[in-house]
Amino acid sequence: MKKLCFLPLIVFLACSPDKKKQDTQADKSADTVTIVFRSAETDQLLVHPAITLKETETLESSYQMNPGDTLTLQLNAALQTVSLDYQFVWSLEFIVSPGDTIVAEIETQQKNVYRLVNGKRQAIKSVEEEAYCDTSAIQAQKRQMEKSLKLKATQPAAALKAFTSANEAYFGRKRDSLLRIGSPRARLLADVVLADQYGHLMDFNAEFKDAGLEQTLVSDKYLNRQNFNNRHLTPIFNAYQYHYIIRNAMDKPLVEQYKSAFTGFPEEIEATFKLSTIIQMILNKYDRKTLIAYIDDYKHVFGSNQTLEYWMKEIDYGTPVSNDLYLTDTQNSRTTWKDLLKQWRGKVVYVDFWASWCGPCIGEMPYSKKLKSELKDVEFVYLALNDEEQPWEKALDKYEITEKSYLITNSKTSAFITDHRINSIPRYMIINKKGEIVNADAPRPSSKEISYLLKAELRR
Repeated sequence: MKKLCFLPLIVFLACSPDKKKQDTQADKSADTVTIVFRSAETDQLLVHPAITLKETETLESSYQMNPGDTLTLQLNAALQTVSLDYQFVWSLEFIVSPGDTIVAEIETQQKNVYRLVNGKRQAIKSVEEEAYCDTSAIQAQKRQMEKSLKLKATQPAAALKAFTSANEAYFGRKRDSLLRIGSPRARLLADVVLADQYGHLMDFNAEFKDAGLEQTLVSDKYLNRQNFNNRHLTPIFNAYQYHYIIRNAMDKPLVEQYKSAFTGFPEEIEATFKLSTIIQMILNKYDRKTLIAYIDDYKHVFGSNQTLEYWMKEIDYGTPVSNDLYLTDTQNSRTTWKDLLKQWRGKVVYVDFWASWCGPCIGEMPYSKKLKSELKDVEFVYLALNDEEQPWEKALDKYEITEKSYLITNSKTSAFITDHRINSIPRYMIINKKGEIVNADAPRPSSKEISYLLKAELRR
């Protein structure tokens, strides 16, 4: 007897007079889902509702829940997927519908996720369990796809051909079987399968860099208006952005990608990709003049939106740029980086760019303290990239770095930050006795070579 994979039936019940109060309460949650997080641990639960790229301009794509929290999610569809991620230990993606109450319980790293229906627990199936109940024919294609991967090292051309063929056969048959069912739930699962197929192809091409496969991946077969407006296919566009915008940023300048990489796409897709490129420019600390030029170009062509306004605020759009760093110390005295360098002329300076919220930065502080005690002729300077003074001041006292510690007050508009691409911390610099930067990305205090480098500068 053949095994069949049945999707859950959706049953619509007529309202009865004695359920009037209950139905009124249900109406309030008709377009929301409630998620309850219970745990004896202290780690957070991450919640990722499926939303379109367009919706990311106005909706949150991720929520953090602490134990004991209750989260109410707004849904924009009758059926939608939600992913729960717990500290990279486990993740679960499943389908929700308006009015659902989902409970996630964690006990000693073990998960128990269920739907609460009339006070009773109802087991939840992952989208994988629902979508991939394979027949023997589909399983054969899956085995062929896995087998082709073993040819990569010895027969790359054959592996590429076999993999892409088996990939289309496996995922194509799976989608077809779901679409034949025709229900909204089955169509949603077919979208999930399409996203999985694209992800497999993208990962495969990351190793092969095959021109033909790459052309398929960036064609309207996957990157089309229908998929763009489907929240369950957002992974397709996220994967494209990661591989062709973020990962290629080192090989192909972002400004070049902005100008030429997205021609041929429908306007709303082009606008989304170009906005993502601008955000990457900001994160990669492109010089302010370039950022402003491309933001202005984007606004002229596509208009503004909530996401763009957020990033404009982040970089203090409209504030004049400065080539200097504006600093304030613990006594609220104001100075500049250039003025401090004049004071330290003839001294070797070791600069620490840090922030109170940066774990790796804090982890280096004991090593910095030890190094400072060994090299008394070196000026140790701490420049904080905090947005607020209070956390910075508390950290200074806690880690005993009140001397020569300054808060950068123009980090968003300083050309110094962008010119030296200080887009991640901790970051260290060595300044020689002439006030020149001789190492713009110096080793950390915990490294073995930093003491040697600083002593070498002292001898010069």
